[in-house]
Amino acid sequence: MPANDEMTTVVGLASSSPTAELHSESRELQDAEEVGEDEVLDAAESVPVTMVLHHHATGSKEAVQMEVYPNLAPLGAERFLKLVDAHFYDGACFFRVMKKFVAQVGIPANPEMSEGWGEFKDDPVRQSNTRGWISFAAKGQPNTRSFQFFFNYRDNHGLDSQRFAPFAKVIANMEGVDRIKEMKDGRGAPSQAQIQRLGNEYLLRKYPDLSCIEVMRRGEPDGVIGQESLTSSTTGSDPFGASSSVGVASPGFSRLGSSDEGSSSGSLVLFVFVLAVLFGTLGGCRRANSWRFARDLED
Repeated sequence: MPANDEMTTVVGLASSSPTAELHSESRELQDAEEVGEDEVLDAAESVPVTMVLHHHATGSKEAVQMEVYPNLAPLGAERFLKLVDAHFYDGACFFRVMKKFVAQVGIPANPEMSEGWGEFKDDPVRQSNTRGWISFAAKGQPNTRSFQFFFNYRDNHGLDSQRFAPFAKVIANMEGVDRIKEMKDGRGAPSQAQIQRLGNEYLLRKYPDLSCIEVMRRGEPDGVIGQESLTSSTTGSDPFGASSSVGVASPGFSRLGSSDEGSSSGSLVLFVFVLAVLFGTLGGCRRANSWRFARDLED
């Protein structure tokens, strides 16, 4: 298990001097030429994965759909899917979020989960670290990836030459990733060493407004949201909740109990209920009157 914060972080732009963030146009063009962008995707071999985010600051939840591409980074894709299948990322919180750089996550909510997941070899970088693409974090040395990963908020071409090989991409609701609670480096930032030692016991106690992964599963949102494990782990029958201003903006991700459909459906249910009560009352009166009339005849 890594011993300090520096061991498992995205090195490069964020860990060097501010001037390192400025890349010349020629360098970016060179990186773009060396690493193709969206040129080698194989949709036939891609694997859909859905991540349900829980924004603790607002209490809202939303789904983000990703696509994993084994042909881009076979080792990274294989490790990621194994971690997803092991429910490794359920409850993991985003502890390093810089809106003009990356959103980093992956230390498990329960530290014991990290046992047995050692480092693995690097993949060749075949896709640039542009906005929406996902790569594993590393220790700054070759072949030191394990389970932390990050979302690129912008086109971080400078990471390509540092062996960060994208293996997946957000294909729906990148806006949800944009809404992840910001958590910058520096004084007052979460300690990776403490997270690795105590997990969410430390993280959510000290930083209660973080955004976390509620669940992450293979499959598209409709199938994942319908899983019993997801609905039973959330409050109520609506895994997205209905009390937040944060919505799911992308097509295909409809909030359960949204304002328009929810209000019309609620009105219809209320109307039917009132009618049922009214007719039930009238029916009861008729039965009561019939009973009295029958008693009168008997008497």
